Amino acid sequence: MDMSLEAKDFVINESQSLYRLLAENMSDIIIKTDREGYILYASPSVEKMTDLHPVELLGKHVLSLIHPSYTASFQSELEGVIADGAPASTWHEFLGFSSTGNERWFDTKIRSWRGDDRRVDGAIITMRSIEERKALEQQLFAAILTDPLTKLTNRRAFNSMLQYHLDAPIDGCLAIFDIDDFRSINRDFGHDVGDKVLTTVARLLRSLMRKDDIISRIGGERFAVLLSGASPEQAEALCQRVVLTLSDISGPDGLGGPRATVSAGVARIRDSLDETMKRADAAVVMAKAKGRNRLEMATNGRQRWTPGEVPWIET
Repeated sequence: MDMSLEAKDFVINESQSLYRLLAENMSDIIIKTDREGYILYASPSVEKMTDLHPVELLGKHVLSLIHPSYTASFQSELEGVIADGAPASTWHEFLGFSSTGNERWFDTKIRSWRGDDRRVDGAIITMRSIEERKALEQQLFAAILTDPLTKLTNRRAFNSMLQYHLDAPIDGCLAIFDIDDFRSINRDFGHDVGDKVLTTVARLLRSLMRKDDIISRIGGERFAVLLSGASPEQAEALCQRVVLTLSDISGPDGLGGPRATVSAGVARIRDSLDETMKRADAAVVMAKAKGRNRLEMATNGRQRWTPGEVPWIET
């Protein structure tokens, strides 16, 4: 028995209501474009991404939602799907942004759609927020490359940055600071005090080095600084100031704790990562052998200043 006109209207209205309910509550963004990439439809969820009502996006190009650094690859993907009439592309990560400039990461899939004549008339783009995943990736990345105690980068990160300078190549110097008698500090005062000494040295390096210098904790009581573009004389002056400043601190909390000093070595960045590290290490060994609490240069083995003779350095 044929459905009455009223029944058909009821089914259509119910279907449209169901569609609106699904569209309004779906977290995925659905965008329909013509062959040129201009938006014909945007689902209600797009407002969370763009801060614009879906109607405001009609007639705009879909690339207006994509970060400039990703527009070329997105355009290529879009044109490929439309030209080939492919059913769907694979999921790709793209960086999008809102009308206020807030950046957001999305997994995006593009498929073609066909009109009544079966010709490809445009694309349907599904965008799924991956902000939580990206945030977790950033946390994991930071955990892999950061020392949890001092919040400095660790040896893995430092080696990568040093290798980059060698490959570029970029002139500069490597400095290594080794806390003197650190085992004795841990043994006599406890590991909590030892941790305070480490954080004190880290804080001192941050305050005395130039803002673009790369500071890392590369071992238990060992720190490294990559002084990009610094001459040996500039590096020597900066590092000597660290040695002398730390030797004036009575304890990590200023309340009479252990006197913490460092022995330091500086070497020019050249040849290879291993060779650069070996030269700086050798200078540290020389500083220890000469009584600790001093700086040695790998190039000449000289200590240029005595305590109290700190040159003025512009940072």
